Amino acid sequence: MEKEQCFTLGYVSKLQGYKGKLILRLDVDFPENYKNLELVYLEKNSKLIPFFVDTIDILPKGYARVKFEDIDREEDAIALVKSELYIPLEHLPKLNDNQFYYHEIIGFRVEDEFLGDIGSVIEAIDFPGNPQLSVKYREQEIIVPISDPFYRGIDKKKKILYVSLPEGLVDVNLN
Repeated sequence: MEKEQCFTLGYVSKLQGYKGKLILRLDVDFPENYKNLELVYLEKNSKLIPFFVDTIDILPKGYARVKFEDIDREEDAIALVKSELYIPLEHLPKLNDNQFYYHEIIGFRVEDEFLGDIGSVIEAIDFPGNPQLSVKYREQEIIVPISDPFYRGIDKKKKILYVSLPEGLVDVNLN
């Protein structure tokens, strides 16, 4: 499994107890969507290693308690702390029509309700509480907020994100 085929789910935060249980930090909007997780990949020595989930409990504030199969000792569990968690893209939970994963919208056109087509998405930048897009606008890169006050919708078939940007925002971004 290669990283390019995976979604970064979060990381192993810390050990819980001494029988191999771990606390995961899930860097996702809806952690409860992962309550039936069966397999994750952990990055160790620049390689993705599969780990099968024995039990998982979703905790408040984006955390989960997990017990991996064959990890029964404190020493084995400690070795996994701080490891990045990945799941294959095809195992991501399905979203409703107005939601998207950031990796899905790279290359989408961004259309403002007043300015029209302002360019294509180069990168999604997930600042907590303030997600943004890097957009190629007239051969320059601009930053566009995609949080709820500005996001108006998505047409996945046409590959268009609809936004309503504050007046002057695009001009402020330009050199």
